[in-house]
Parts: sequence; C-alpha cells; structure tokens
Amino acid sequence: MDLQQENLGLSGLHLEELRSKLNIIVNAAGTVEFDTRLDIATDINVRGPLLLMKLAATCQKFEAFCQVSTLFALSDKLGFIDEKIYESGHDWHKEYQKISTMNASEIISS
Repeated sequence: MDLQQENLGLSGLHLEELRSKLNIIVNAAGTVEFDTRLDIATDINVRGPLLLMKLAATCQKFEAFCQVSTLFALSDKLGFIDEKIYESGHDWHKEYQKISTMNASEIISS
C-alpha cells in the first residue's frame, strides 16, 4: 500500500476486497521531520490521509477512522493538552490547495 498513489497503489482485486471487508482505518503514517520539503510533507501528512478517507467512503462496512498525530499540531497551546478536537484558525483546505499549486522554486523558498 502506498499512501502517495491514487487507490493507494492497489490493484482492482485488492481494492474490491478492502471495500467489502474494511471497517476501521488507523493511520499513523506521516513525517515529523522539520526539514522535509513542504510539498513532500504535505503529500505525506495531508494527501495520504485524504486518500485513505476517500477509500473509506467506498467501503461497505466502514465504521471509524483514527488519525494518529503529534502534539506539534497544538504547539500554540500552553499547559495540559486534553485529547479532544480543537478549533483551528487555519483553513487547512485553502492551505493544501495553495501548496498543491506551488512550483518548485516557491516551495524551496518557503
């Protein structure tokens, strides 16, 4: 399975088997290296989970999606960080679209 490819790089037969049997996805794939190029980090940390959710939407028995992440996503919080969904001031979809359309020189200089 390759989280950077459409249909996760799976053949039609494997996809159909997943669609008929898969009920839970736990995604712990990602990069937390701070020197990873922006487009590569976005591909791994955003596009990969989006492709998994796209697969989940086609699964007959799907029940739950669990995304394992780090506390770096809440670096602006102080003190105890509870395990709950926090509101964000960022529009992730807008940021993802912006990064997806950047050329190589814009990515390198960002």
